[in-house]
Amino acid sequence: MNKPDDFFLHCDKALASTIPFFGVWRARKAIDDLVAHANEVEAQSRLVAASTHRDQEVSTKAQQALRNLRDNAAIDAFCRLAQDKPDSAAAKLAVECRYRPSEPEEAAVFLILTGQIDAYFQEHDGLHDLRAGYGRSNEATRIRLMTVARTGDARLVEFILRPRLSLRQCSDKELAETLATHLRRKDWPRLFNDCRTLPLRHSLVGWQSLISGGWSPTDPADAALFTAIAAEFKTSSAPLPPPVAPKGTSAVFERWLAEGRQSALTSLGESALLQKLAAATPPEAVPLVSALATLPQTSEATRKQVAP
Repeated sequence: MNKPDDFFLHCDKALASTIPFFGVWRARKAIDDLVAHANEVEAQSRLVAASTHRDQEVSTKAQQALRNLRDNAAIDAFCRLAQDKPDSAAAKLAVECRYRPSEPEEAAVFLILTGQIDAYFQEHDGLHDLRAGYGRSNEATRIRLMTVARTGDARLVEFILRPRLSLRQCSDKELAETLATHLRRKDWPRLFNDCRTLPLRHSLVGWQSLISGGWSPTDPADAALFTAIAAEFKTSSAPLPPPVAPKGTSAVFERWLAEGRQSALTSLGESALLQKLAAATPPEAVPLVSALATLPQTSEATRKQVAP
């Protein structure tokens, strides 16, 4: 539905109208218009305000619209609105509806800021997502996170002591989760910075994604480094040349084969040769196998035993 540029301003005036009868009519019409745009951030803030409107029909429709958000982007926006004011009607509705941001680290921040600490530890494995969310938040949000963390919950003590992700202190699982988050969000600068500080066993997939994605750092020095790394990857991933055929023969090996063709071994017969072969060292085994090969006929069991 297309809306005029002054759509939200018009809704604000209608919802604020105190004219008897006509004011209520305008507010009810405005709430119907806002409900149609409930997935938009600007509409959501007005629906939150309307959820406590003096007219019950208006407040009920506003609450119903906010309780029935289905679009992930809309829920993400509403959760941000709720966490910015954890004591507001928006936060109350978000908690009641069990809304969660779609990104794990944003969900972690939302749960902590809205006081859902138990829910956080039920839905998240350790403090990784919370630390990742803290690192991506602005300074005001970080201060609020630390304020909540210091309210006395013992499970958050480690977060207070180490709120940021430190790659050197991360487990293999945490490193994989951190790089996966960068990839999912297509946060190429963070991925580049982390990849160049990690061993290749952790960063290989990240480098491949950066190179294949066509991204390049804006800093000239970083861009030069990235270009060199990309060139090295392309060289190392090129197909290997075919193996070179050996030149000449091995005199020692030929001598062992010749020993096996002499009567001293060929006269022993299949059974005796197999007994010797069972206890032979590799150099001793060569003439024995050569002798077996000279026999006019050997059993299937013997052929399986000496087959490569």
